[in-house]
Amino acid sequence: MSHLVFTQNLEGFFNTSEAREGGESSLSSKLSRDDVSAITPRLKESRDFIHKGLDEGKYPFLSLVGDDPDKDGLFKEVQSFKDRFDTVLILGTGGSSLGGQSLVALKNGGVGLPLLKPRQYFLDNVDPETFELLLPQLDLKNTGYLIISKSGETTETLTQVFFLHEVMKKMGLEAVFSKNACVITQFQESPLYRFSLEHKLRLLPHDAKVGGRFSVFSLVGLFPLLLANMDLKN
Repeated sequence: MSHLVFTQNLEGFFNTSEAREGGESSLSSKLSRDDVSAITPRLKESRDFIHKGLDEGKYPFLSLVGDDPDKDGLFKEVQSFKDRFDTVLILGTGGSSLGGQSLVALKNGGVGLPLLKPRQYFLDNVDPETFELLLPQLDLKNTGYLIISKSGETTETLTQVFFLHEVMKKMGLEAVFSKNACVITQFQESPLYRFSLEHKLRLLPHDAKVGGRFSVFSLVGLFPLLLANMDLKN
């Protein structure tokens, strides 16, 4: 596979005359080039070890960047959300939410400005005030619901889903919830997977080899990224 390319400018760390003239921190805290030369062989060993692991498929969370992002029908589902909804609620906690939030922040400035369509709301906790404040402001009939949990057993996410489903059921919108929701989870026995099948929610598979906290380059992060009209290649 092709390797990830990462470069970093370390000039500011070195003990140089430029640093002295710039009035930066004392030279005693700076590295000498001899220091770096001394550890370069070890750094090369570490780099080669990581590359070998990538070639052997030991780091699937990194090799995701070389996979076909549409292999599980992601593009079709995202386009459906774009065509049908002005607002999308994303239910999930921890890595199931933070990766997508970070990517979308690159587009909306990181301050929640309503620059995107559909507008994305990441509900990453079970604070009832959040739901009580947000839900009355939304047209629930024309809102998409993206539910994310790798295990399908995350207590906070299940609480969010069951609460939202109950609210919409009481409003006579249970069929709307089923029509408007998409779930990313492992296709295995779990409360969320079972609930999704019972209520005929659309399902996308969460990669079993990738943990939630490392899932930003999987469907978990790419779905919000594509909703924000960001370029996958860049």
